[in-house]
Parts: sequence; structure tokens; C-alpha cells
Amino acid sequence: MATLTIRKIPDEQIQQLKEVAEKNNRSMESQVRSILEEWLAGTVAHEMTRKTNFYDEIREFMEKIDFDGLEEGEIPAPERDPDDSRPPVTFE
Repeated sequence: MATLTIRKIPDEQIQQLKEVAEKNNRSMESQVRSILEEWLAGTVAHEMTRKTNFYDEIREFMEKIDFDGLEEGEIPAPERDPDDSRPPVTFE
């Protein structure tokens, strides 16, 4: 395992870390490791969901468990009315 040194942490943040660590019955070092682990797990999960095509993932999952679901195109999406004044939805 590697060692990480972080310099110039404000005293107020050190005090907050100590308080949180104490509430969790951990050392400050252990608390910081836990914070890093949680943050990294969230970041990795976010990246995975951002890059994942959920339609394909669900279809693959359904095939693995031998689930008879809807066939592609079984429930077609309605065409958008060109006169609709709402802006198109974007997922970025």
C-alpha cells in the first residue's frame, strides 16, 4: 500500500475531521480513508452510469435470468409533435 501526504489543510478542517472521526469511533486517518473510499465509489458509480446504455444492460440482465420481457419495438415511443412548443429533453 502507498502513503499519501496532504499538506496545507486548514486547522478548521482538521478539527472537523477529528470530530467526525470521534463520532464514528475511528482515528482521523481511518476516517479520511473512509471518506476517500466513499467518494471514489460514488465517482466510479457516476461514471459507470454516465457511460452505460441502460436499455442494453437491462436487456442483457433479462436474458441472463431467462426473463421473457418485451421485444424490441413492442411498445413504440410516440412521435413528437413538431408543433409542440416544449424544448427537447437532453440528458447531459
